[in-house]
Amino acid sequence: MGTALAFMMAVIGLSLPEMIILRKVIKLKLLIIFAGILFLAFTLTGYLFNINDTVERIVLYAVR
Repeated sequence: MGTALAFMMAVIGLSLPEMIILRKVIKLKLLIIFAGILFLAFTLTGYLFNINDTVERIVLYAVR
């Protein structure tokens, strides 16, 4: 689930058309920093959701 969530957020947040539009408004260095922060946030979100799902499965299996 975390992988799909991270992918869906990245498709919108890091799309080429968005970067082209933002390039007209902000400097290249700031745009690269912005894209890097988004990339890290999306990646961490995906990992956290995957970890949560794994822990939930382990707990449910142990309860049986």
